[in-house]
Amino acid sequence: GDKGRRQPWRVGIQVPTDTKNGTIESDYTFPLANKSIATSGNYRNYIEENQQRYSHIINPQTGQPEKSNLLSVSVIANDCTTADALATALMVLGIEKSQEILQKDTSIAAHFIYFEKGNYQYYQTKNFPKAE
Repeated sequence: GDKGRRQPWRVGIQVPTDTKNGTIESDYTFPLANKSIATSGNYRNYIEENQQRYSHIINPQTGQPEKSNLLSVSVIANDCTTADALATALMVLGIEKSQEILQKDTSIAAHFIYFEKGNYQYYQTKNFPKAE
């Protein structure tokens, strides 16, 4: 039998979709071993009412769905609980406040996708794995 996985996982970060049922595609793949990754995004999980889209991510300070040009945050941490909690928290905080936090804690790596000037834009910490 298999004595355990010896190769790193190949992880892909999904390109944001216009609708929740859009085609799943990845434009950024990298190897990952002995770490956990979680992604929080607002382009698959939302409701629409009167042509207005409401995210499933709630800002705890306002109690309202988060409105942001930030589309997804992928976080790599030592364990999945930390990665998941941070991915959601950074989604709510936005990219500028997130950058301040990430500069102080280099054990965390993050990849952001946001929409600006009509295009998808990307930001990642220096310690995020390079695409392969």
